[in-house]
Formats: sequence, C-alpha cells, structure tokens
Amino acid sequence: AVNTGEHPVSLIMPENELDNIKDVSGASDSTEDTPVVIKEEKQPTILVAEDSGFFRKQMIGLLESQGYKVVGCEDGQIAWNTLKHSPDKFDLVVTDIEMPNMNGYDLAECIKKDPKTQSIPIIAVTSLAGEEEVARGKKAGIDDYQIKLDKDTLLESINNFLQGSEVNAG
Repeated sequence: AVNTGEHPVSLIMPENELDNIKDVSGASDSTEDTPVVIKEEKQPTILVAEDSGFFRKQMIGLLESQGYKVVGCEDGQIAWNTLKHSPDKFDLVVTDIEMPNMNGYDLAECIKKDPKTQSIPIIAVTSLAGEEEVARGKKAGIDDYQIKLDKDTLLESINNFLQGSEVNAG
C-alpha cells in the first residue's frame, strides 16, 4: 500500500516493472510502502508441424483447449522458418514425420543443431513408431514419440516436457 494521505493505494504490476517505480510520496521505506508484485505466468507456446489439414486442426484444437498457444505449420520447412524467425517464442515442437519439403527427422536435426533452438523439446506424433523409426528419430533429436490421435498420452508427454524444464522467456 502507498500512503496518499487519506487512503492507502495498492499497486499491482508485473515483476519486471518494479525497477521503474520511483518513490514520489516522500514516505519512509517501511514495508507498508512496498508495492505488491504479481509474477506474470507465461502461457506456453507450441509449434505444430503437420501436413494433413485434418490432423493439424485436430491437434491445434486439442492443445488450445488445454490452454496452450499454438502455431500450426503445413510442413517441416515452414516450421523451421517460423522457429528461426522467432526462436524464443516457442516452448515445444510437435511434429509429424512424413511431410513434404522437410520431414520431421530433418526438422528435428535443424532444431537441435541451432544453438538458439536446440533446447526446445520435440515430440513426434506419427503412425511410424516402430523400433527403426524411433531410433532414427532419437538420433535426429526427437525427444518423444506419440501415436497419432492418442490424445491423453500426447497431453501427458507435453505436460511432462513443459513442467520438467523452465519455459523460455519471450
């Protein structure tokens, strides 16, 4: 609360704005004059790379219904261009494997080779989840494999990755 003479006034602001406050009241430095700081929680943003319009819409709808911000891309090349343009914007990538222009393996390799994006977790959502495909994906940098349309397991995996690591600032 800030003493304005008659009535105390509470200040509520983002934590990063606290440094911009100047004491113009002439009041002492008691705890009563300390503004209330509420830390802003960043809503995680997920990039979805899926060439099938049907599956992309399904995935975006599912993730948005869980409170995530979602950006959908039609293939791996568009996804990579999007990530390169705004690497700090994304907290996780969900990708199909079989896509035109750039497949999910190549997308994962690009993400993991770039210092600006290499810490972003990658989940492959695909019908290709045999031992050979999983081994190839792990080698490319894919962190987890999920079968298409197994919504509960996919959401569990996304939540584990987002809670297990600090969400990127930005």
